[in-house]
Parts: sequence; structure tokens; C-alpha cells
Amino acid sequence: MSPALSGLVRTVCGPRALRALRATRLWLRQRLGLSFYRPVQIARRAELHGDPQYGGWRICPNAVSAQSVVYAVGVGEDVSFASSLIRTYGLRVWAFDPTPRSIQWVERQPRPPELLFQPYGIADFDGAAALYLPDDPSYVSGTLIQDGHHCGGALEVPVKRLATVMAEFGHRKVDILKLDIEGAEYGVLHDVLRSGLDVRQILVEFHCVPGSADYAPAAAAVRELNRHGYRIFAVGHGTDFSLIRTSGPD
Repeated sequence: MSPALSGLVRTVCGPRALRALRATRLWLRQRLGLSFYRPVQIARRAELHGDPQYGGWRICPNAVSAQSVVYAVGVGEDVSFASSLIRTYGLRVWAFDPTPRSIQWVERQPRPPELLFQPYGIADFDGAAALYLPDDPSYVSGTLIQDGHHCGGALEVPVKRLATVMAEFGHRKVDILKLDIEGAEYGVLHDVLRSGLDVRQILVEFHCVPGSADYAPAAAAVRELNRHGYRIFAVGHGTDFSLIRTSGPD
């Protein structure tokens, strides 16, 4: 989808309509063999949490309990996924987003004490990173990866590696890691896997290379995840993948 068309859809219909249009376009490209597609690789019970149209993700409920550790990376203006998990299991969710608009939105929301919001990003390094803001003021999410949809300026934000965050919170494992970070997921996934972190389930939205329809990095990321024992058990919206670890690295 061209930046001009994306901007028009966001202006007229809002970000949810844009997401639906992108999913439809991706579905058509998949059917025509023109885009990235990976089917479910293993049968597992899949349980939907959050808004099914926007913000919903599927988890495998096996072994999920009040003691489970959940990291939700990328919040925007939607905490339906975290809220659903908290209501269902009584667990705690650590949520991360450095975007100023998201931080302000979260601060205004009534939220359960089990939702622990952290106003910084997750990356493959510790320090500061440039956060590129959307050119359309109706769009919320910023990105650490510069592209044609985030031309609204940039600002410096703090970021941390997942290994650093786990050490700070005293977590030896993460039961569910959700990544919706606008293209920065590739670096984070590679860092998580090479660090040998104990992450049981990974929920990730894959993004194509900025300015193109090249999903080669997504295909490579799935292959790397497979080599480390992860298998896809659910797919949503064409680009949202739920994986569970079934074995150790090959």
C-alpha cells in the first residue's frame, strides 16, 4: 500500500480500518503467491484475549496461571489483551511503550494494579534510540525503524534489552512475550534467541521492509524461531503469529 493511500485511509477511516485493509491486501497477495505466508505448524489449543478486531492475540492456555509472567511490548492505545489475561488468570502483565502519546493515554486510563506499565522500549541494545513518530496525528504508534509512514519527527527514548529487563525484575522466565513494535521485532527476536532466554510463548506481528512488500526478513525470522524449537500454533490478521516453544535449539 502506498504511503498516500495509507494516509488517506487513516484520515477517513482511522487506524483500525487501515489494519483491516492491510490484512485483506495481504490475504489476497498470499493467495496469489506474492507475499509472505506461514501456516500453523503445530496443533495447540488457542485462546483469544483482547479485542478481536484490534489488539487481540491468541495464546496457548496450557500451563498459564496466576504465577505466569507476561510481557506486552507495544501498547499504543489498547490494553484489551493485558486486561483480558489479568481477568482470566489473575496474573500480572508488564507492558512497555516509549511513545509519548501512548504513555499519556495509559496514565489517564483506570487500570488494574496487575498491569505494570513501563515507559520505555524494548530493543536489541541498552541505551537511547530514535523513535520516529507517525505523520498522521490520528495514528498512535511510533517506531524505532524509519519508514514512509512515520515522518512526524523523531525524539530520543530509552530502550532496554529483554535480558536486561528480566534481570531487573528478577524474572528467570517469561511465559508469554507479545511483540507489536512496528518493524523492530526482528532485532529483538534475534537478541532473545541468541541470548538463550527462557521465553515459552512468543506472539509477534511481522512487518515488511519499509517501503516494499518484501517479507524475506519475516520468513527468515520464522526459520530462526523454528531452529530454536518454536512452532506456530495460531495466525491472526495475516501477520500476527503465535508460537510456542516445543523443544530446545537444533
